Amino acid sequence: MKFLHKLNYVFLILCLSCTAYANEVKEEKEIVDTEYQFTHEYMAKGENGYYLCIGSFLFYWEEGMDEATPLCSKIDCMHQYEEDREKARECEAYVGYTSMNLLDYYDGKLYTFGVDWEHGRSIIQYVMDADGTNREKNDEYKYYDYVSGWSPRYHKGYLYYATVEAEPLGEGYVNKVSKLWRKIADGSEEAEELFETDYKAESKVAFDSGFVMPFYLYKDYAYFATMREDGCYQRYVYDLKEKKATALPYRYEDAVNMMVRGFYEDKMIYSYAFEHDDREEGKNVFISNLDGSEEELLFTAKPSFFFAGMDDKYVYLDDGQCEAIINGEKHTRTIYIYDKNTGELMWEYDMINPTILAWGLGDENYLFYLATGDTVYALDKKSLIPGQEPVTKLIVEAPNDIF
Repeated sequence: MKFLHKLNYVFLILCLSCTAYANEVKEEKEIVDTEYQFTHEYMAKGENGYYLCIGSFLFYWEEGMDEATPLCSKIDCMHQYEEDREKARECEAYVGYTSMNLLDYYDGKLYTFGVDWEHGRSIIQYVMDADGTNREKNDEYKYYDYVSGWSPRYHKGYLYYATVEAEPLGEGYVNKVSKLWRKIADGSEEAEELFETDYKAESKVAFDSGFVMPFYLYKDYAYFATMREDGCYQRYVYDLKEKKATALPYRYEDAVNMMVRGFYEDKMIYSYAFEHDDREEGKNVFISNLDGSEEELLFTAKPSFFFAGMDDKYVYLDDGQCEAIINGEKHTRTIYIYDKNTGELMWEYDMINPTILAWGLGDENYLFYLATGDTVYALDKKSLIPGQEPVTKLIVEAPNDIF
């Protein structure tokens, strides 16, 4: 297995080196938008493959590889299979487990958050070349600085995050003002404030920050929500070019949230959430322009959905249910794949041991999802042939007991 890892690493270096040369001769630089459809922060798309931050390690995978390769060139390194914690931390692919292994590839550089053991397990930002070399520590962040806000996101060379100003209330705190910020990913400039809201719902403590997770960044827009005084959520679309926030109207007066879920080209799909999950309207899939205009009902799904994505042919809906026994029957988390034009349900794919953060990145080639034991599966879209079962393969195993 170690020998195969070394061959894969050599293959990786050759691929990335060829890519770098190709980029040098291009007159116009091509920027990959990592928010292609729907992502979790543990994945990023490079020019020819995919980066993953799984467990405590960085990996790279592209079509043709049997499995993802750790970003490490050491001959005798066991990488994620090393049982000695100190030796594991010497692996070049090791970044440490932070519970928010943020990852982004932009303009030839790979950005990630990891653990800085030299400063009492502080969260640190690492910046490196595409092959994992020339790693540098950038800004240092105290561990609780990002717990008191909420998960930051990279997007097109920026890091977006929220902060909250709070005052003591009894044994806890109450939020007063929440703000959305962004800064250049390489830390070369001071943070810029984008949005501010007063937060009046005293039932929420400071660690909730007044913003609702997850929030989305796609092309020139950011999507997020704030808590209203009536306890419901107000969704916003923020134009990153015009630096202007617009409240998205709700189709249903009694909707408590608007779940923005999937993107493709110049459209987004979403559903509305209600206080009671059995509302049939919660199964409706809507499509609109990226600014929220021209909303249309696309079709009504079989179950309500938790995550979603789409491409030119299909809509992919995830019911968000981990394995459970319901009414005496065994259920697992399922991907429902619909024909985008007709709304016909084409496939029901049961995920293999899915986690609560199942979805990864979805693009024109694959759907990825995170399974238990820090493993990642890839569903090959070329296998989506009517009447046949979708084909998936295991591409990463990374035991999560090395921190």
